Amino acid sequence: MVWLSLGLRALVNVEALNMAESVGNFVRHRKAAIVVRSDSRYIVRYVPVVSGESMGHAYQSWIARLASKRNLPLCEYCEREEFVKHAQPQLFGGKAWEVQLRDIAMKGERERSKGYEPGNVESSIVANCVVEDIGGFLVTARIPVKRTSRFVCGYMVPAVDALEAAVVEPQLHVRHAPTAMRVTVEGEEARGQMIYYVEVGSAVYTWSFGIDLSSVGVSTYTNKPVVDDKARRARVELALDALAHMLESNMFGAKQSRFNPVISYESILLTLSKDTPFMVSSPTRSSYIEETVRRAKRMSERYGYKFKLVGYAGFDSVKSEMSNLGVEVADTIADAIARIKEEALSWLGL
Repeated sequence: MVWLSLGLRALVNVEALNMAESVGNFVRHRKAAIVVRSDSRYIVRYVPVVSGESMGHAYQSWIARLASKRNLPLCEYCEREEFVKHAQPQLFGGKAWEVQLRDIAMKGERERSKGYEPGNVESSIVANCVVEDIGGFLVTARIPVKRTSRFVCGYMVPAVDALEAAVVEPQLHVRHAPTAMRVTVEGEEARGQMIYYVEVGSAVYTWSFGIDLSSVGVSTYTNKPVVDDKARRARVELALDALAHMLESNMFGAKQSRFNPVISYESILLTLSKDTPFMVSSPTRSSYIEETVRRAKRMSERYGYKFKLVGYAGFDSVKSEMSNLGVEVADTIADAIARIKEEALSWLGL
């Protein structure tokens, strides 16, 4: 196993990255309840968040975009960044392999045929769509076929040590059209002005991400590669490059057209582990870098696992901390991920 984990802290101001329901002319920001320790007791706080579904969608969108540029295979819907993932027969695209797969899936739904093998269905989708290879899928036939996502990610939530700096507030906006005042609708004068409110959030956000690079292009039914080593290498590179593009571009979340947030990354830590999954300590506290390094050292000493730690720092003080702890410090996020990518391909033998 070769496992990549990432943890980050970022100052994000005036964002509407994940909105929930609208009530009248009021559009709410997504919020979640978190439990924090205050002195000797625990308290509940409702804070602005960005869901893991939103972050996962953004990551898969970047996979699809880069795959199209690199001529890597995609199903019809993933090409359009509609990640329905063959959940139902009517959601299969019109490509030849999808039409054939639909017939096989429908046959399996009607009867338990000896010709219907879930492993073959999974291999067919994995071979022909890199998004579903990396992001997983569920074919809900009578005999369902499931591939768990190769990557995991959580909600983007405010840092626990900076909760007092997390805020949500409604912003007043007006749609104004003076000429519309001259138009009548059913005998009444039309309104040329509409007032509405959008909640925006600002906070020191934290986010965690992990991916099993060794299982990309590999069947979960047989534990054998579905594609050759050259294709697997291209897919591992794609998975890491998509993460770099997503973070460097700041293009994730909703309402970017008029609420493009001001994002400043304070710190990013990446760990690459061999033979065991290992997640960066929760970045909700600023001490997460030191804690992660300590955990990695102990795991290496006790069990012989191999680790590589690379970081990016937005402040000189954080950069010094990383260097003193033995973490490689890169100048950019893309450079940090490139260093991890080189090591990961070597460990994978690709």
